[in-house]
Amino acid sequence: MGNSPRSDSGLLKIRPVNLLGSGGLGNLGGLGNSRSMFTYEDLVEATNGFSPLNLLGSGGFGYVYKGYLADGTEVAVKELKIGGGQGEREFSAEVEIISRIHHRHLVSLVGYCVYENKRLLVYEYVPNNTLHFHLHVSELVLDWPTRVKVASGAARGIAYLHEDCHPRIIHRDIKSSNILLDTNFEARVSDFGLAKLDADMYTHVTTRVMGTFGYMAPEYARSGKLTEKSDVFSYGVVLLELITGRKSVDVYQPLGDESLVEWARPLLSHALETEDFKVLVDPRLGTNFVASEMFRMIEAAAACVRHSATKRPRMGQIVRAFESLETEYLSNGMKVGESEIYDSAQQSTEISMFRRMGFGSQKYSTNYFTQGSTTPYSNERYMAPEYARSGKLTEKSDVFSYGVVLLELITGRKSVDVSQPLGDESLVEWARPLLSHALETKDFKVLVDPRLGTNFVASEMFRMIEAAAACVRHSATKRPRMGQIVRAFESLETSNGMKVGESEIYDSVQQSAEISMFRRMGFGSQKYSTDYFTQGSTTPYSNER
Repeated sequence: MGNSPRSDSGLLKIRPVNLLGSGGLGNLGGLGNSRSMFTYEDLVEATNGFSPLNLLGSGGFGYVYKGYLADGTEVAVKELKIGGGQGEREFSAEVEIISRIHHRHLVSLVGYCVYENKRLLVYEYVPNNTLHFHLHVSELVLDWPTRVKVASGAARGIAYLHEDCHPRIIHRDIKSSNILLDTNFEARVSDFGLAKLDADMYTHVTTRVMGTFGYMAPEYARSGKLTEKSDVFSYGVVLLELITGRKSVDVYQPLGDESLVEWARPLLSHALETEDFKVLVDPRLGTNFVASEMFRMIEAAAACVRHSATKRPRMGQIVRAFESLETEYLSNGMKVGESEIYDSAQQSTEISMFRRMGFGSQKYSTNYFTQGSTTPYSNERYMAPEYARSGKLTEKSDVFSYGVVLLELITGRKSVDVSQPLGDESLVEWARPLLSHALETKDFKVLVDPRLGTNFVASEMFRMIEAAAACVRHSATKRPRMGQIVRAFESLETSNGMKVGESEIYDSVQQSAEISMFRRMGFGSQKYSTDYFTQGSTTPYSNER
């Protein structure tokens, strides 16, 4: 399926139409001249009256119809949903961004239409459905060479957005259903309606977190702040889909295994330590893959989904690290990363850096896969990672949120404070190394609310910090129950006419045992290591798959 030789005849050609378009866009400020403007009647005719028979699909921002222009060109017409959302704003952003993009691994914008309250975008038609369809719907199995080709092509397209566009462009909704395939199974990254210009990153804080459950980077879910590394995380999830054949979120999997990223973490580590891939790899592939290529693909996925955004590779590094995956079936007249000047020494250095970023000097430890973060949707500053990731709720989700409240009590800081220095906006992430330091040294001054000064009881502060750290543990099963927290707090309580936990029958032996268990859950036999604070999770909200 994926081995057919590439030919230019298999690629879609869209003929530019130089129609005057600026007059109908109002506040789009001259962008209309860069693309073709269609009348609404043109698109009604092209889509047979927006017939349901022409409907290709729908998403959070609109419906997509197949159409034919007057010259016979096949197109995809996206009619944005307006009411109740921010359709016009998304439309303006999409025209602004897409009109600048010209790359063989990105879907091209043919034109647009503004008619009364309707906003429509006209794209070239890519005929071979989506990666999601071929992985999760089609009965035909996508072979390994094709999977490698798709991964490589998508990486090139995203790298172009990040590194070769001016200003740089962040997609914000990378997922398998937004990667279209042409007749030669070349990847075409689509749907920039959620994209955000890099130039706006530090002047605009997104109040409405947008994205897709299973793909969204934890730092974006947590604070709404967007960087290129958010796209890198999402691309890593797509790589996991290519490797495993599983959906990013699959509610039919056993409890606890619904999230692809969380299910894959220990298997990724095992595969890279032992080079035994059979449990991780899509069973439909069997052994029909090249082991060295599978190793590199797993290595890339693991580095991309690292929870520390700063430690994820750039997309350009991923493109060059994939160079060794390229074989003759991927030869298409251009080397991976050809848009940048580099030599083999640089490539070798970057592959080594790429590996260190993922695993630290090639030591493939599960500690790598447990880097952590928090939240997204609902009140997105307190949400437990597993709820953010899959929408599944347990009592331990409340425990995590309670831990954030404890951190607020300890530090006096908000759960998210965009006035803090870049990287310190999230209370949980800012506090992690300080919690560890405080519990190792019993030096609380950097962590504690400066308005308190030294007006606190050190033993009580220690217990409060210990409780917070245990509650925000990213592994839900390793967080304490609220009843355990209550009893562990017994030693903090002063006489007030009622013992904490009075509603439960317990004695001092039970209390002592539970406090010990509480401490072990948080830190493991009182060894207060930063490893404790780097347990991790992933993603959430909007189109929840």
